[in-house]
Amino acid sequence: MVGTGDMKLAEVNVAAGAARPGRKNGSIPAIRAETPHLCPAPRLTPIAGRPGHSRPDPGGTGRRDRRPREERRTVSVLFADIVGFTPLAGRLDPEDVRTFQTDYFRRVKGIVKRRGGVVEKYVGDAVLAVFGAPRSDGYDAYRAVRAGLDIQESLAGLRLPDGSPIRVRVGIATGEVVVDLSAMRDGGQALVSGDVLNTAARVQTHAAPGSVAVTEATRRATEPVVSYRQASPVVVAGRPAPVEVWQARATRLRPAADVAGEVTPLVGRAKELDALIGRLMWTVRAGVPQLLSVVGPVGAGKTRLVRELARRVRAASAGRVRWWFGHCPLCADGCYEVLVEMLGYHAGVVDSDDVSMVRGKLAAAVRALAPGAELASVLDVLATLLRPPAGRSGHVAAEQAAPVLRRVLLAAAAEQPLVLVVDDLDHADPRLARFVGDLVAEAAAAPQPVPLAAVVIHRPDQLPALSGRSDLAVTVEPLTTEETRSLLRHLLGRYGQPVGLADRLVPFAAGNPRYAEEYVRMLAERGDALVRPAGGETPVPERVHQAVAAQLDQVDAADRDVLHAAAVIGEAVRPDAVAALLRIEPLHARAALRRLERHRLLARRTSASPGRQPEYEFSQVVVRQVAYGRLPRGVRLDYHRAAAEWLESVPAAEGSSVDERRARHWLAASELARALRRDAEPYLLAAHYARAAAQSAA
Repeated sequence: MVGTGDMKLAEVNVAAGAARPGRKNGSIPAIRAETPHLCPAPRLTPIAGRPGHSRPDPGGTGRRDRRPREERRTVSVLFADIVGFTPLAGRLDPEDVRTFQTDYFRRVKGIVKRRGGVVEKYVGDAVLAVFGAPRSDGYDAYRAVRAGLDIQESLAGLRLPDGSPIRVRVGIATGEVVVDLSAMRDGGQALVSGDVLNTAARVQTHAAPGSVAVTEATRRATEPVVSYRQASPVVVAGRPAPVEVWQARATRLRPAADVAGEVTPLVGRAKELDALIGRLMWTVRAGVPQLLSVVGPVGAGKTRLVRELARRVRAASAGRVRWWFGHCPLCADGCYEVLVEMLGYHAGVVDSDDVSMVRGKLAAAVRALAPGAELASVLDVLATLLRPPAGRSGHVAAEQAAPVLRRVLLAAAAEQPLVLVVDDLDHADPRLARFVGDLVAEAAAAPQPVPLAAVVIHRPDQLPALSGRSDLAVTVEPLTTEETRSLLRHLLGRYGQPVGLADRLVPFAAGNPRYAEEYVRMLAERGDALVRPAGGETPVPERVHQAVAAQLDQVDAADRDVLHAAAVIGEAVRPDAVAALLRIEPLHARAALRRLERHRLLARRTSASPGRQPEYEFSQVVVRQVAYGRLPRGVRLDYHRAAAEWLESVPAAEGSSVDERRARHWLAASELARALRRDAEPYLLAAHYARAAAQSAA
């Protein structure tokens, strides 16, 4: 059970040492009645927003608004501070200080908001911002780092009231906090609490002026898309060891797919691969344009599938096909950035090229694709997109850029079969999806064959602009258990770990190739003890936690409440159990469980319960871990107590397993009570009696 270790019932000193004959009930009221000297009334201080503190439901949904006012979340915290501002402010008139701060805070707040964060508070000249609350999209750490880099870029060249240049330090840390949901909804301050705030502040004080320093957890969550340089460790009060610190240097697009250097084998996917190859070869041989969609959740292996597709089509076509790969970055400032990067890569443009070099390389690449009279205007647009002139935003209006890009891409396809691969299209401006669909449609309507194919990669239900327009949509489903085991064995061998651990990791990978690699990487970096912890649970790698947190936040708050209750209930989730924990109508609990099943967070299981009560289980172990971890400890305690009490109503025909489950809930409640410095003895006694009842019924 999530949140419980081994049953330590031997700790309980009960005079009789066993349940009294003829009594199965192990509830706290029954125990207290029989053993008042051993079982005083537990001090369960009511807490607003928890069981027993509900408000009427004016909407008539069958539920009371008992959503906890607090929630545990993993977030990224940004702390920005101006170097030397405090002594300067002491020498300035308060009006000058106010004028400067107003402009500074306006700039920083605008950047934080644009990158998806929330300003938690202002302290003097410092700004504290949070990314990942009240909702997460799975990329909170990246958004925080991007905001930090943007802050430094925005303030470069500005001056303090005394004429000296502004120098700002930014620190970012990723970790667990408690979020005040009501403050988040109302826009108040004091939104979050946790040590990660102190860590971000300490990291900031040790950052070099003008830099962005991050913790190891932030680096691990963003390494694929941010380049770093290791800095000196930072000593943080209360930490047994110095905190590893990294300096963010720049965000980066993912490199073009290097199909020749692929080291991870493609496991399964034969059917999907064959379907895609057939469509693309039709484009190559008959010049029939195609729009192909590869759809699946984060980490499902969509990009790996397309890389293998490119390798096989290149081999089958003897190299006749030109492949242009592009990845849509998060927080992109332009509409067609990914297409411009493709053209730049094709032209051989590198980061160190100045404007004249960029223009020369573009001219060589597109001269054959644009008539002489149009070449100059085409180059003007493309060069401006790749190298914005100093002092300008560099954004060419979409209506100006689109026809130029369309003309160049169609001409390139007419010259040689072209496959455009646009990865993470759901990250991009919706106009890009429409552009890709229109581009393929225009190629299909051309009087002469234009062998152009666009392969777009995205998550499910994220691109309404492409709805019904794809010639083929391939859904990448989870790997089977055997396929997952095979992939894990390969990854373990590659990372120098015992391949025998594959069976232990299969449930955590849940058929997701990225999850599999992240767990193996965590194992290699942090040790075997994390996969076989003593009395605990296997931790969730940062990038896996981000992806699952984003899944949870795609459902509405009421259904998340049901999911949190289900995480406490455990292995057999029934509507009546959820209703008991949340004090809602069973019909509404049943409807919420069905919606969670459609979101693939829960799965229906074969039920042996009376009255044909449907039963559900979690689709992935890690979904339950993350959902359970979001509950504050006081709410967990109340839910475990309610679950144990509900189990007393389950018919005896269901056997000793009910008493075992009841014992585990009481034990979990005792551990939480102890952590909260409350009286744990009544819960331990209840666990003892439930365990004894299970043994007598066996």
